[in-house]
Amino acid sequence: MQITVKAFTKDEIRRFDVPEPEWATMRSMHKQIQNIFPALNGRNDFTLSWKDEDGDKVNFSSDEELCSAMNYILLQPDSKHLMRVYVKVPEAYKLLTLTLSATSA
Repeated sequence: MQITVKAFTKDEIRRFDVPEPEWATMRSMHKQIQNIFPALNGRNDFTLSWKDEDGDKVNFSSDEELCSAMNYILLQPDSKHLMRVYVKVPEAYKLLTLTLSATSA
């Protein structure tokens, strides 16, 4: 069974598929997030979260937490197997990116 991940940053939304939830690891999730958001390529200081049944954003940082989130999504009849992942980047990185962009322009 496949899960589609819809990943959100402050400025962008991107999608990708995870063919089998059993293949989902934090290592592969981080790599996929870095691949679809080029500004994060090579960075590991961002955090990932998803919204639970109460609408709370729940951080996940281990294979077990990711597996739990995906299993929850798969069990929801109205989820359409879509997992929304929220990517939070530290403010210092955003400021550094803005500074580098301004000086290179």
